[in-house]
Amino acid sequence: PEGAAVGNYVIQYALSL
Repeated sequence: PEGAAVGNYVIQYALSL
């Protein structure tokens, strides 16, 4: 699902901050 993929991307981005 695109929603799950986008959610995981946002999580990874937030963790990288």
